[in-house]
Amino acid sequence: MNKNEVIGFLTFGIGIGLLFFTFYTAYKILTEPKIILPFSELVPLPQTIGIGEIIAPIIKIAIYIIPIGLLSIMGSIGGRIVKYGIVLLRAKKEPKTSGN
Repeated sequence: MNKNEVIGFLTFGIGIGLLFFTFYTAYKILTEPKIILPFSELVPLPQTIGIGEIIAPIIKIAIYIIPIGLLSIMGSIGGRIVKYGIVLLRAKKEPKTSGN
């Protein structure tokens, strides 16, 4: 087993671990919606009453967009790490040339 294969397996394993964590987190959010409630603290509430009534639906949507965005970023990064691990595993050893 050469150096590229070891690093490739390690990178692949880290990427798969990140993907499992992402899907597990998404599953937990779907089965326990109360997990999303702390994200409502990230969205500021409007102080005026007139504008607050107009913006309230947008704020409710933003509370769901934040965790969805974070999960999509984590999934994308995990997928890219897995892809890089596969590239390392498929890399061929360069033949050693004798010094001239």
